[in-house]
Amino acid sequence: DGPDDPFPKRLDRIDLATGVCSPNQGKLPTVEQWGSPLGMAFVTDTNGGSTEGLFFVDTSTRVYGLGAAEALGRFYDGGGLTFSGVELSGTGAGRLFMLIMNWTPEWDHPCTADNPCYPTVHLGEVNKNDGTEVSNVELPDVPAMGISSGGFAFAHWGGHFWVFISKDFGPTHVYDYDPAADVTVLAKSDGPDGVVGAGVSTCAPLEMPK
Repeated sequence: DGPDDPFPKRLDRIDLATGVCSPNQGKLPTVEQWGSPLGMAFVTDTNGGSTEGLFFVDTSTRVYGLGAAEALGRFYDGGGLTFSGVELSGTGAGRLFMLIMNWTPEWDHPCTADNPCYPTVHLGEVNKNDGTEVSNVELPDVPAMGISSGGFAFAHWGGHFWVFISKDFGPTHVYDYDPAADVTVLAKSDGPDGVVGAGVSTCAPLEMPK
């Protein structure tokens, strides 16, 4: 925090057993664009490990470690693409994933009302060492928010990825993506209004309970 940080942020740790809050437990990344929101997620250091790290991502898909002044790297480093609405989710298998709500390509035609350029939703695995892309797939059955107001969230649980979308901060729609089958279903259409986050523990199951 300070005069050079127009959007100061800090990280506190709360003991769920006692309710005690320990403030300022680690320095957050100093991103170049302070207006850029940061998505974040915990992920174990190794598959099944007992230690974990905290990672952040900004809306340009640059990935940061806790306390880093510089990004580890960038998930997408090509030209002609713009992004908004980027989130992370980690697993107890030591894997880090990114959801991009509005993946906007460089179209080969002018974008007009008669011939619009629609954004799409993309999901990919992130290399924790350098922030680059390990995988990247489109989720065509998850609607991109575009310029609509509202909130969204993203989490891994049970080997599936769950995308929560609340357009205009109304009822939340929950989409369940099964990467093994490459299938997305609408799991719920009447969730609570205005979802904006879905943190998940690294203790969450890696497979769907039987």
